[in-house]
Amino acid sequence: MSGSVPGTVEAPEPGSAKPAERITPEIFGIESAAVAGFVFLAFAVMRMVRPTPAFPLDDAFITLHSAQVLHSGSDPNFPGVHPLYGITCAPFLGLVYLLLFFLKPLAALEIACWLGLLAYTFGLHFMARVLDLPRTTRIAVIALGLLCSFVPYQLLNGLETSWALASVIWLLALASGSGEQWSWAAIAAGLAGSFRPDLIPLAFFVMLLLVIKCWRQEQYQRAILLCVITSIPLALTALWYYRSIGTLFPQTGVAKHYFFANPDYLSIRALSVEALALISFALTVGPICIAIPYLFRSWLGKACLLFTGMFFVALFLDWPGAIVTNRFRYPVIVVPVLIWAIASERKARPALLISLLYSALFAIFAVHLYADDCQSMQSAEEDIAAWCEHNVPANSTLLIHDAGYIAYRTHFRIVDMVGLKTPAAIPLNRKFTFPSAGRLRNITVSQLAEETGSRYLIIHEPFFPTLIPDLQRIGWHLELMHQNQYYSVFLLTQPTLRHSPNASNELNP
Repeated sequence: MSGSVPGTVEAPEPGSAKPAERITPEIFGIESAAVAGFVFLAFAVMRMVRPTPAFPLDDAFITLHSAQVLHSGSDPNFPGVHPLYGITCAPFLGLVYLLLFFLKPLAALEIACWLGLLAYTFGLHFMARVLDLPRTTRIAVIALGLLCSFVPYQLLNGLETSWALASVIWLLALASGSGEQWSWAAIAAGLAGSFRPDLIPLAFFVMLLLVIKCWRQEQYQRAILLCVITSIPLALTALWYYRSIGTLFPQTGVAKHYFFANPDYLSIRALSVEALALISFALTVGPICIAIPYLFRSWLGKACLLFTGMFFVALFLDWPGAIVTNRFRYPVIVVPVLIWAIASERKARPALLISLLYSALFAIFAVHLYADDCQSMQSAEEDIAAWCEHNVPANSTLLIHDAGYIAYRTHFRIVDMVGLKTPAAIPLNRKFTFPSAGRLRNITVSQLAEETGSRYLIIHEPFFPTLIPDLQRIGWHLELMHQNQYYSVFLLTQPTLRHSPNASNELNP
């Protein structure tokens, strides 16, 4: 590699890409049409099997609710709270907002995910063409990208995941190609960081390599142009966040950090949990993990490897349990990196086929889980919303853990104890919940209930096994009013003897 330049993938280097221009536009167009037809067929089958869209995660309905509020201009559930609070991705919210002009709410959210799936599939196809793979290998790479790990589950989870996956694969494909494609790579880098702030390091490392390449070739204006192009989507997204909620990035991660995380992340228990989570994720990915050593063979691969390491370390420090949360919703973003790595190495063709077989078998399990989770969540959410509408006074305030669907379906005033849609909960969780590793979550809930006058508590009880007895211990009376397979509804009665809880006594009972 003595003559190679960082950021390029040159012919003599292992895992290199051949020029995409060898492929005629006619062939590329035909194959692209076939890819689009495949995605449309999958969409048609999905609509036949499940005419009413359903999603496995409650967070999806926070995005949908926020998009509806942008349309209506008012929010009866969270009065005075800007719609961008609680969302995970402003560009995805904007897409759902636009689709609501033409589609019903659930259909708009579903189509937004399917468009991301289409973009991801096109990205896999484009990458295969850039790497000049044989036709059967191209098909295998596309299939592997769609089936690997929990990708089939997360592509249609109601969030921006499909678009994040698409941005990563397009970024790597365009950066692997000829220099004429680097401006498009800069756009993909900017979009990747806009869709998911945790992808900003990957965008930075890849674009740094391309800028170095331009600089060494004395293409200074082009290097500056790449930086400008990359920064435009990031700046526009950050500006939207800042003008809306006063920060440059979504506060969802901050809220979940203080509500769920354990500050003692270097304990033996936390490290053991993290190790087990990584092993579990590796098992879902399967044989494609052998592609990791291939990342050392090119500068672009090393950039991806550096990002992957930083990503998992940051995920662990922010929230040790996040790796396995929502069926590996967060780490699934590294799957396109592994797909690119194994597709770039010609010696890995046998491993590619083995990985495809493994992923195809695992995909059966993932799709089954997706269908079960969608059905169970839909049933539980519809049941709890209907019960509240028929049994809870209209002027009541609900204190909730998962606030998305209730906000989408009903008009009750809601307090989100996590802090996604109730920003006032974040400092309370920072003060009590986080430093106590959740032992003082009852203090946060108690203060929120008192300050907002909440009369009903709706939680996923197995997720907080000690919350109810902990609230009773400090004087609250809770009466179970309704329960299904996911939600429990309690009637809250405030303590008769009002006192300010002593955090130090709670920590050391």
